[in-house]
Amino acid sequence: MKKIVLILSISIIALLNIQTSNAQIDKVWLLNNSEIDGKTYDIFLKLEFKSDNQIIFGTWPVGTWKYNSKKKRFNIKSESLDKFNGEWNVKKLDANEFVISKGEVTHYFVLYNLEKFSTDNNEFDLIGTWKKEDDKGELNHIIFELPNLYKKGNSTTHDSDWFFNKTNNTVTIIPKGAGPGKKWTIEKINNENFKFICGDEVYNLIKITK
Repeated sequence: MKKIVLILSISIIALLNIQTSNAQIDKVWLLNNSEIDGKTYDIFLKLEFKSDNQIIFGTWPVGTWKYNSKKKRFNIKSESLDKFNGEWNVKKLDANEFVISKGEVTHYFVLYNLEKFSTDNNEFDLIGTWKKEDDKGELNHIIFELPNLYKKGNSTTHDSDWFFNKTNNTVTIIPKGAGPGKKWTIEKINNENFKFICGDEVYNLIKITK
């Protein structure tokens, strides 16, 4: 009887340890950037690792995950996210950061804390409705709403989260559905005209409404 009790106790402790470890990952994360062959790339990809070991991208399940806390190994199986497939070394895991690596690739996740991300949004000069300089229709009108809703036209298809960083004067837009986000550098021309820059993409935005 003592042996059975001991085995049950060990099993329960092991199960609790697994649940505790999994709870560290069972969150919504933002893949902020990736380091590949020594070069760093902005990614801004939102992924949810659920408690049932499903991986959610946008609103769709795209694979499964498993974490071995003793070996610090994180395993991903996904046909949709094939570049994430396989076993990864867990380099860091805490309440706000999750870093995994394999070979010459390292992925840096941060907890998707929209309230924290949106701290500077009230100081954003682009609240309201805008249009691109060469746009003649309403379908592509861009709308920034507080606290953090970004819309394109009247459809909800392009609804996204946005957050402003006043320190470096950038706005990051993360789709609510599947898809990577983008960080835009903002140049103010005047109160009614702003320039958005992301790599080779440049848009002049003209204010329509406040």
